Amino acid sequence: TFRQHDSFEYAQTNYGNATIVKESPDMAFMLGPQVEHDKTRVDVFLLVRQDGESKMQEHFENYDQVCKAVISKGYTCAIGDWKDTQMDRVKDFDKHSDEETDHAYYSDIGVQLAISTISIGELIVTDRLHGAILGFLMGKTVIYIDNSYKKLSAVFNTAFANKASCADTKTFGLFEAVNIAPHDLTKSIV
Repeated sequence: TFRQHDSFEYAQTNYGNATIVKESPDMAFMLGPQVEHDKTRVDVFLLVRQDGESKMQEHFENYDQVCKAVISKGYTCAIGDWKDTQMDRVKDFDKHSDEETDHAYYSDIGVQLAISTISIGELIVTDRLHGAILGFLMGKTVIYIDNSYKKLSAVFNTAFANKASCADTKTFGLFEAVNIAPHDLTKSIV
């Protein structure tokens, strides 16, 4: 065995090479700018998780309170989540063959469904990392709710840190909801 701080030197000496691992932002950023598929239907869309990663898992009625408060201020509001599509493969027939072949279109279908979902709202409030990234790539204003282990803030800090042009994420319409109590979240939105 070898000590961790000696690992690069050990690998270089004994194997002739070493892999250097660096932190990088989520690869969803590689999609680049995206265009809405549909017209915006509501002013505020709360795209919220319904699983164990959500800080609000046991308090979904709080999202109802937030939406009702937003509506009371004269805005339209909707709440939803995306689900994985049941289509995990698309049957395709190669034009040069009579045999059916399977292609992995799942990721393309998932991205298109996600873009359609995000298109619903002008302002996106989400606790989904990829919801926040896609909203950002679509030019939407995004308020993100970090999860318990800070996944969203860590990704955005990595993506925008040490880049003068990205130093102020507020320029890009990306905001963190610091307090998720219904009253405070409503104030962040309105």
